[in-house]
Amino acid sequence: MSQKIVLGQPPRAFTREVSVPLPGGDTGVIRAEFTYRTRTELVALMAEVESSMEKLEGLETVSEVVAVSTALNAGHLMSILCGWDLDVPFNEETVTQLCDEIPGAAAALMDTYRAVLVEGREGN
Repeated sequence: MSQKIVLGQPPRAFTREVSVPLPGGDTGVIRAEFTYRTRTELVALMAEVESSMEKLEGLETVSEVVAVSTALNAGHLMSILCGWDLDVPFNEETVTQLCDEIPGAAAALMDTYRAVLVEGREGN
């Protein structure tokens, strides 16, 4: 069903089902509620994400890289998500757990978010 377009009244959020690659080769689905951003706001967020990658420079061990990248991914997800349909509450601890246990989840969620906001895709 078509919806009338009204400028100046963007949605607060939008929901998408996101296919997530699981360890072992299967695919899972997360019904994610994303925070809406304009394209201008999205570019600013992506600049923040890009500059945060500098925190990985100079790390010497795999343990350090994994710890920092997991925390960065969780932080990025907390900035774009406002909820999900998983059987655990949506909070920083469980988002970090998701990034640690299912490494492909962060990229799948970020890619879907970008695609919807930049390209206007309805699905993932």
